[in-house]
Amino acid sequence: MAGYDFLNAAGKIVWSCQELEDHADCIWVGKVQPDADHYQLVIGGSVTVLYDCLGNELWRYNGSIESQHVCLGKFRHDYPGLQVAGLDRIVRGSNYSDGKDGIFLLDANGKEIWKENRDTGGWLTIIETIENWDDVGLDYILAYRRGGNVLPTIYDGYQNVITTFPIDGYLVYGDLIGSNRNQVIVYDQQAAYIYGSSKLDLRKKNGKTQTQSKRLYSQTLYPGGEYI
Repeated sequence: MAGYDFLNAAGKIVWSCQELEDHADCIWVGKVQPDADHYQLVIGGSVTVLYDCLGNELWRYNGSIESQHVCLGKFRHDYPGLQVAGLDRIVRGSNYSDGKDGIFLLDANGKEIWKENRDTGGWLTIIETIENWDDVGLDYILAYRRGGNVLPTIYDGYQNVITTFPIDGYLVYGDLIGSNRNQVIVYDQQAAYIYGSSKLDLRKKNGKTQTQSKRLYSQTLYPGGEYI
């Protein structure tokens, strides 16, 4: 999937998204709906849409001004299938915190579950799905670069704060030593800080190099992903 175009192995356009403006900011792949036989594509741009692999639009969410990020996850047990977390850029600012954005959550059929109503400025938030943070068995929404003096935060699918990190900066996460839990690294120009949901001795290792996921070795400012 290249922007709004679905390409075959030879680079020829097979089908294109219809009635979408500007450009695609974010693309995720996964079986969003519980009865899906094939992987589906969630695309965020002027709106948020779900397409099947044949180019059929399955739903369209028009409740955002500009869908800057989407990510898939099993954020809640009380909704079938996967949920789609998104980041709506509501007001573009000229400085770090004079605009406004907000996180939203959709069900597998594109219906809005909730939408954040921020009382602080900030319009450059990045969101990602983080799995295996703790033993709850659900995915969480990792949000950073929030602006408005809002520190990097992990939210659950009910919009509750799970963890707020005491240092602002960019984030990356991964299972550093094979603990079956992901750790979050917050980094700035001076240092990198490692956080986990519980105490962990980072000197312990299993003698094997950790396998990196595509998310770790191929990442951009607008992260896309696969929920497979």
